[in-house]
Amino acid sequence: MTPNTSLDGSTRQRVLAGAVRAFQERGIRAVSTTQLAHEIGISKATLYAHFPSKELLVREVLLHLTHEVWAQGSAAAAQAVTPQAKLHAFLSAGSRQSRAFPPGAMHDLARDYPALLAELVEARAARMAPLARLLRSAQQQGDLRDDIDPDATVRVLQTLLDAMTTPEFLDRADIAPSDIPTYLTLFIDGLFAHAN
Repeated sequence: MTPNTSLDGSTRQRVLAGAVRAFQERGIRAVSTTQLAHEIGISKATLYAHFPSKELLVREVLLHLTHEVWAQGSAAAAQAVTPQAKLHAFLSAGSRQSRAFPPGAMHDLARDYPALLAELVEARAARMAPLARLLRSAQQQGDLRDDIDPDATVRVLQTLLDAMTTPEFLDRADIAPSDIPTYLTLFIDGLFAHAN
């Protein structure tokens, strides 16, 4: 079953915007379709006409947010010149944008929508390929340390971003979301510190 995109586009956009807002405020699990329809000011039947299940709505919201993270990161990286600057720009922009994800989203997906989690992880892995290519190119040019594996490095970076952008991590580490780029810089600079 797929979302119905042939219905009124403005209602569909209202549903998506309302879902993003509600999921960000309360988390995916805490938002029912009944509550969401009421908050948006539509009937539950109208909501289901656009998104036949909550899982499809969650999927659409998370794919949209993921696209925004990558669009912001890619745009920032395109402005940079060196591989190190590109990686800094991409991750700084991406970490700022990734704070838009609902709190506990990955946990909620693992618990309630494991197939959707697998789909998002696979899509994210495909999107990480350009970063791995960037690192391989930097390594071939002698700009990146030769004792690291670019593909493994990208996986570590993604894991760091996943962890560092959760409210639980920020609370435990006692850092603000605005501090994340500073700590990512420590990691990134270490990749380039001993090139050659």
